[in-house]
Parts: sequence; C-alpha cells; structure tokens
Amino acid sequence: MGLRGEAAIVGAAQYKPEKYATAPQMFHLEQVADLAAQALEDAGLKASDLDGLVINGPQFHEASVFVPAMAAEYLGIEVNFAEVVDLGGCTSVGMIWRAAAAIELGLCEAVLCVIPMRMAPFGPNEDPAWMAQAMRFGGHSTAFGAPEAEFDLPYGHLGQNTGYAMIAQRYAAQYGYDQTAMAKLAVDQRTNAQYNPNAMFHGKPMTIEDVLGSKMVADPLHVLEIVMPVAGGAAVIVTSKEVAARTKKRPAFVKGFG
Repeated sequence: MGLRGEAAIVGAAQYKPEKYATAPQMFHLEQVADLAAQALEDAGLKASDLDGLVINGPQFHEASVFVPAMAAEYLGIEVNFAEVVDLGGCTSVGMIWRAAAAIELGLCEAVLCVIPMRMAPFGPNEDPAWMAQAMRFGGHSTAFGAPEAEFDLPYGHLGQNTGYAMIAQRYAAQYGYDQTAMAKLAVDQRTNAQYNPNAMFHGKPMTIEDVLGSKMVADPLHVLEIVMPVAGGAAVIVTSKEVAARTKKRPAFVKGFG
C-alpha cells in the first residue's frame, strides 16, 4: 500500500540479541527510556522534539492498559499521537507505517517507535515458572470462551510453529514442497547474519544438510528453520521531511508498506 513518502526513519537503536537467561533484566520503562535516548542520539534530536509514540502493549511489564500514557509520562514528552501495536513478529514494521501515516495526516511531526523485549525483574509475588508455562501457548489465548482454547490447544495446535507448519502443508498439497529449497532460505538468512557481529549466531554458519538433519518440530519445519526466541529491544525515530532535514544522517523515507 502506498504512502506519499513524506515521512522518514532518521534514527535507530537496538540491543544485542541474547538468551533470556543471560540477558540483563530491566524494567520495560527503563528500556524504553534507554532505547529512546540512543535513537535520539543517533538522529541528532532531543526528547522535546518527539510528539508521537508507538509502543507494544500486551507484553509490557509495568502495565496492561494505557501503556502509551505511562511511557510518555515516564519520558516526559507531550504526544499528539499515541498507539499500541500488537502484531507479533510484524509489530515493528506495523509501528513504522502507522507512524508514517500519522505524520502524513498532520497528526504529529516526530514519532518514537519502541519495543522493549528484555525480561523485567520479577516481583515478590510473581512466579517465573508459572509465567514460563503460560508463554508456551505462544499467541494463543487460554481464556474461557476463546476459540483456540476450545478448538486448537486440546489437539496440540499451540505456539506459532504449528500455524506455519499448516501453511507449509497446504502449500505442499497445492504446489509440492522442496525441503532443500526451503532449507536454503534459512541458510541464506544465516549467511547474511554473519556480517553483523551482534548476530545471535555470528561466526556459526550452517548448511542445508545441517537444517535437514536438525530436529523436526512441526512437520515439515525443522528447528533450524524456526525463529529463536531472544531477549532484546529496538527503537526507531520516524519524522516529517521537515524534521528529517535537520537530522544527522541521511533519512530513509517510507514510501509504502505491506
């Protein structure tokens, strides 16, 4: 879908991906402030330049409702546009096009898009074992009345991997499924990641044979074809072209989305 290309990404920050067990624990508000400061520094802007905020909501540790309000107050910024995006792994790109659209509509001039995803410290009444148990259902709801609680989970269809396996099985039924060709996609992605010293598997290339020989998780998907859960976090600043003109680096204008 098209945009006019009048909004641009002008600054970015990202934590190094780490295993949850070894990554530092930080409250999500702390992460938001830290990532915002880094992204603003990268852009050459100040917190007072921000008048928009897009943030992830359901996994935010310190609040389950009014998350943008809490975060904006913590950052000390006045926002004309504030939104929660909940699209799983597509949340980050969803944030960027929403920010760009808001800017083109004239709602705001500079939007912080931020996702804190390091674990927060556990409170005295929080049980890590219970939380880990709850997370194993992935994006499925176990709430009374939820369709997946009645029709999916009792039959083993839980987490994201089974859903993608069903898509792959459907593709195979219609067009055929070349496991070697599909494995090569994972190999090529790992190859590209080797250029980033902060990549989780930096210095650990893999082959098609490695993929096909790895554990089957949800037929036809092997463990080396599946996203590894990692702790991290990232932020980008999206601004109008007028604000972008005074930032430190060449802006990346957002001209479309999907």
